[in-house]
Amino acid sequence: MKTTLGFFGAGKMAEGILAAAACQTGFDPQTVLMAEKIPARAKELAKRYHVRTTPDAREVARAARIRRMANHPDYHDLPIYAISIGKSLAFGGFPGEPFNDIGKAVKKASPFTLTILSCLTNGSRGYFPFSDSFKEGGYEAATSPFGETVADDLISGQTKLLKSLYR
Repeated sequence: MKTTLGFFGAGKMAEGILAAAACQTGFDPQTVLMAEKIPARAKELAKRYHVRTTPDAREVARAARIRRMANHPDYHDLPIYAISIGKSLAFGGFPGEPFNDIGKAVKKASPFTLTILSCLTNGSRGYFPFSDSFKEGGYEAATSPFGETVADDLISGQTKLLKSLYR
């Protein structure tokens, strides 16, 4: 089933938006997916608006990711940043939110005595999960616009950049 409108939570604001959408010509309630943990509320909305509901917000996140990925290029340009002070200190940055183990891997491979990494450097492109996270199905992987190699690609790129600064 194609989802075109998703809600994390089915409170009064979500219901107001849904009620307005339901008045539009050509509105298909089966394209709506609402995440609601309270079974009685989910049942009420499904009965009133004929929409699909789920207790798991990750289903809404996955549906959104599928729609984004359908319109995304196969290649993402992810700028990474690094500066160094001598051969003892380096700073590196990622344009999003890398999983903790990405930072650990980069620090381990870095030739510098101390490597300090930051996230959300010059913007946010989303979460950078490891490949196994996609199989686990957590929120971060479900909402990430990237493929399963993003963590390995970032580790490789940042490590290469740091090594080029260590002359």
